[in-house]
Amino acid sequence: MVSVWNHDTSAQDLILTLHFNGGSYDYPIHLNAQSSATASLFDILHSDAPDANGNTIPAGVEAGSATLSGAEGEVEPINVTLTAANYDVGHATCVFTCKTCNGYTSFYIDPAPWDSPYPDNLQLSGIGHFSTGTQYDLTAGSTWSSGNTSVANIGNGSSAGLISPVAPGSATIYATTAEVQLYGRACGDPPDCSDLLGILPDQADGNIGPRIQQIYPTPIVVGTNGAMAIAGSGFSKFQGSISVSLDGSGVTVSQGMIASDTLINANYTAASNAQTGTQHLAISFLGSDGGGTAKSNAFPVVVSSTWPIPMSAAIDQNDLKTYSNQTWTSCDGQNSMNNAYGCQRCLIYQIEDYAGNPIPENFAVQEVVSQVDGNVSAPLQTGNNVSNAGGQFSDALIFIKSSPWPSNACWIGKQTITATGNSSPIRVNCIQFGASDVSITDVTSNPNSCSIATHHC
Repeated sequence: MVSVWNHDTSAQDLILTLHFNGGSYDYPIHLNAQSSATASLFDILHSDAPDANGNTIPAGVEAGSATLSGAEGEVEPINVTLTAANYDVGHATCVFTCKTCNGYTSFYIDPAPWDSPYPDNLQLSGIGHFSTGTQYDLTAGSTWSSGNTSVANIGNGSSAGLISPVAPGSATIYATTAEVQLYGRACGDPPDCSDLLGILPDQADGNIGPRIQQIYPTPIVVGTNGAMAIAGSGFSKFQGSISVSLDGSGVTVSQGMIASDTLINANYTAASNAQTGTQHLAISFLGSDGGGTAKSNAFPVVVSSTWPIPMSAAIDQNDLKTYSNQTWTSCDGQNSMNNAYGCQRCLIYQIEDYAGNPIPENFAVQEVVSQVDGNVSAPLQTGNNVSNAGGQFSDALIFIKSSPWPSNACWIGKQTITATGNSSPIRVNCIQFGASDVSITDVTSNPNSCSIATHHC
């Protein structure tokens, strides 16, 4: 028989589960506040009534085991004293036995080890392993701390287990559960599972890894090889060798070297049968002492069978400056003139594909300017004749001289810009200079509209 005493000042609902070969049977026990109940296993075994799940105990069952738990589940806290005894009918005696207290057997942090690319947050979990084999998430009720807050902080309460990177580097994260029921044997008189309450700790090492933000060239074209530049942050935090890999097939990266905290130089080879589409490039950093590693974020890289075709050029930056007996400095800072009059517009263009997406690639840029109308001559200057690795190029529209311009000064011209890979213009501008302004009208869709018939002084 089993006797249960409720210590609480409120009622408790319990489930006594009988386990036997081939199944189990749930027997409900309701305990009023500070009251007791006794369950006779003999009576339960010989009852034909099914439990709440429709289970019955087959005839002939004579052996098994039993567990007592809250009606809400095995981890629901219960506050009872349990006495289980074997009643010897022949001698009218009861023999008290020890009982096994179900509870947590272990606790661990997941994932471990952990890696998070700076500056992305990472959620860790605290997992408790129960003696029945079930795992429970104990993250919210655990206490978390970081062994290196200069690298990573970790939250508690509503943000329990959430790593907030501070800087690339290594850190150990610690977690301790709240007081929980532990698995073990209770042999008191009567045996009491509350003697087995305790806390479970764990720790996990990890790294806040560097972050890749840009890769050149992009796309990587099958059948090509050459230099690769990987831009990002935190590269110099992990000394020693590095390994660059992609998750697809056919593209290899070798001779990776850390040039600075923001740049890694390497060489790539894309086989003619390389897997096209999006692959992901990541960098593993091996510590110089041969110890732990750090891994960057996985950066998407397009592997293509052809180069992207430049189709347009959008203005990214557009700065106008006017001068009246002031020092003029060119857009690139290479030239200057004192006592200057007029205006200057400094532009940066972004080369785009057919869908309007930026193409981060080097292109040779050509520019042709023809006069449409004007009553003065304009010293028009252009910028770089190549784009940078991000697909950007500069342009300078300058209307400057050493004496004041006439108030009616006017010059109109058509500017046609082309880039490698497309014989058609990627941008056509109609430019109009005046004494204090230079305006730009995009006429790419209708270049003939920039004519003296529609634009004149």
